[in-house]
Parts: sequence; structure tokens; C-alpha cells
Amino acid sequence: MDDRPVLLKDLPLTISRRYQEPDTLLTQITTPDNQSQPSLVIGISMKSGRNVTQMSLAVNRVLKSLRRSVIPPDLAMERVNDLPRQWTRALAIFK
Repeated sequence: MDDRPVLLKDLPLTISRRYQEPDTLLTQITTPDNQSQPSLVIGISMKSGRNVTQMSLAVNRVLKSLRRSVIPPDLAMERVNDLPRQWTRALAIFK
């Protein structure tokens, strides 16, 4: 066997973009723009003692980069539980 890479196009298989069937384990999201759409949940947690604002900026940079380079244009990304935004709202109460 040689060291040449094996390309998917050279294999006897069919590749398609779809969900595994049955789809009983799919997660769905509902927003004003997307009603009960299939979704993928990604959790990001902050380490103890870290800065919420810095984490938010870092997450925003990564999401922006993913939208430009990896995420297909027909895939929506929504921040569902946004800790930095919750902190900002909570602190605004005391101002």
C-alpha cells in the first residue's frame, strides 16, 4: 500500500447533507424568524474567576469567524443563553 491519500470521490459511496433517520433525537429552536427549526446546540462555559466581558468578546470573534469560513449561509446561528447579556441587564438595574 502506498502513502497516497484516499479521496472520498474515489470511493463507491454516496454523500448527502441530511439528518440521520429516524430524526427523533433532533433538537429544535423557535425564534421570531425560525419556527421549530432543527438545530444543533453548542455549549460554551466560562471558567471560574474569568471576565464575562472578555469571554463575550472572544465568543463573538469565534462566531464571526465561523460564519465567514465554516457555517453554510443557509444555517442560522442564535445565541440562546447569553451570560454576558444577562450580566449587563442585571447591572443596569443598579444604575
